[in-house]
Amino acid sequence: MELSATTLAILCGFLGGFALGVAARWGRFCTLGAIEDSLYGGDNRRLRSWAVAIGTAVLLVHLLWWNGLIDLRDSFYITSPLSLIGIAVGGTLFGIGMALTGTCAYGVLARVGGGDLKAMVVFMVIGVCAYATLSGIFAPIRIWLESFALPLNEIGGQHIGLLLSALTGHNIVPASILITVGALYYWSFKDASFRRSAKHLVSGLTVGIVIALGWTVTSILRDYSFDPVAFQSYTFVAPSGRTLVYFMTYMSSAADFGIGTVVGVVVGALVTTLIQHRFHWEACDDVRELRRHMIGGAFMGVGGILALGCSVGQALSAASCFALSAPIAIAAMVFGARLGLVYLVEGRIGLPFLGSRTG
Repeated sequence: MELSATTLAILCGFLGGFALGVAARWGRFCTLGAIEDSLYGGDNRRLRSWAVAIGTAVLLVHLLWWNGLIDLRDSFYITSPLSLIGIAVGGTLFGIGMALTGTCAYGVLARVGGGDLKAMVVFMVIGVCAYATLSGIFAPIRIWLESFALPLNEIGGQHIGLLLSALTGHNIVPASILITVGALYYWSFKDASFRRSAKHLVSGLTVGIVIALGWTVTSILRDYSFDPVAFQSYTFVAPSGRTLVYFMTYMSSAADFGIGTVVGVVVGALVTTLIQHRFHWEACDDVRELRRHMIGGAFMGVGGILALGCSVGQALSAASCFALSAPIAIAAMVFGARLGLVYLVEGRIGLPFLGSRTG
């Protein structure tokens, strides 16, 4: 039986999501966890794992581009106008939401696979708020913020290397890629404790490879079929909303690559926790904890759409394209996460990175 391009896209999204779910549960690959370990535990191994994932994704994606297997200039992250205000506001909201829930949108799915009922509630809140921001009650805010976006297509789009090449008059794309990847790898591998930690190293490499495979698969399916397959890689805020809609309106909607990724992460995490004998049902301790998680989910749902991607969509998929939005979004998410952690851990409301006291 011959499978359609859409079905293949769903299947490939599922398989990549499955690998990401394993990386989250086995390798403890987590955005907020990496930030917390670095700020409060003095342990940068998970942060270095993220750096390896970004470096690997950037290198592989550009090798694919230079060999004609994909064309990054068709990527949404490159062609979309640069919404500085939207990315900064959305990234900050997303970061605060991560702190309030204890993980990112991708981590929420991994927790659902481990039996966390709090995460299930957060997942639904993220999905509803994402859709409300895309086309519902919060959409006018998104549209207004996007009105301030900077069109960059005339000078190469958002690709940092192409922008620098246009400004200097020289093709410095290869050099900029090699310098960036080299710097990320050097910072990661110079730490002996990271080099000795197989799970951190393997999870970082796995995530980077999966991001590159996402671009490759969707590019091939888009170019060699008549089915409408979008050129994309992994992200988890908008797809969470589409997954909810699909499960509610199965007869009048269609699955896609993004829905496959959402289901894949949950199943990958479920299988991993079962193998590790760590699956257990978990619920909120009290109303205050549930309220905090729901507020955090709302912040991530709205923020992820305003920022045009979550900590995977921007920090990995957009970063793999060398999009200018990626470092801006990453900085905003880290700022927001630190802001939320200052409140939760240090017991105060105030700007992060300006000293602290325990409350």
